Amino acid sequence: MPYINVKIYEHRLDADTEPALIERLTEAVVAVYGEEIRPTTWITLDPVPPHRWGIGGRQGG
Repeated sequence: MPYINVKIYEHRLDADTEPALIERLTEAVVAVYGEEIRPTTWITLDPVPPHRWGIGGRQGG
């Protein structure tokens, strides 16, 4: 069972981007493993507010 967890700034997700991202990540897994893997491929999107990110020792990205 492939499981992909995406952490992303919350403002990057909306009603259009969420399903598109899930679909395309699933398609990438299917391209590698074949169609039989589709029903067991899990994608989770974890929106994170920018102030809860840290990059290079600094808060916010």
